[in-house]
Amino acid sequence: EQLLARSLPDLEKADVRRVSFIVSKDGKADKTTYSLPSVFTFREKADFKEDHLYRDIEPTVSYQLDMLRLGKNFTLNFLGDQLSPSGQIYLYK
Repeated sequence: EQLLARSLPDLEKADVRRVSFIVSKDGKADKTTYSLPSVFTFREKADFKEDHLYRDIEPTVSYQLDMLRLGKNFTLNFLGDQLSPSGQIYLYK
């Protein structure tokens, strides 16, 4: 958030609406589990502060899940995510 706060005028001038950072989780993978990177999303509507609803969801996936509409119509709390052999599972309450 501090990095983006310093760049706020430039982000607004360039009409940037979302910034996402993907951070590796080194050393947590073995042959029975899958290690996923952490994804942190900072949205213009939140003054480029992290939007926890989008944590660990890649931007294209959040669009496909229509997270914006879900967040407007429901109170959601992110409980975590898990990668299974068949795909990514996101848990909300």
